[in-house]
Amino acid sequence: MNIALKVIAIILLGVVIIFAVQNMALVEVKFLFWSFETNRILIIGVPFVLGALFGPMVYRVFKPR
Repeated sequence: MNIALKVIAIILLGVVIIFAVQNMALVEVKFLFWSFETNRILIIGVPFVLGALFGPMVYRVFKPR
């Protein structure tokens, strides 16, 4: 990975962390028949982390040859 991509990744991570920390209020999540309260930071952070983990894996599987 070249230096520019690393810098962009670090900046993006910093922006997501700042955004998540500033939005730590409790929110009610409703899904089908369930309803629960959780921190907004989890609603923001979990999809980001999952995307960061699974994105490269999916890219490798569907990479043009």
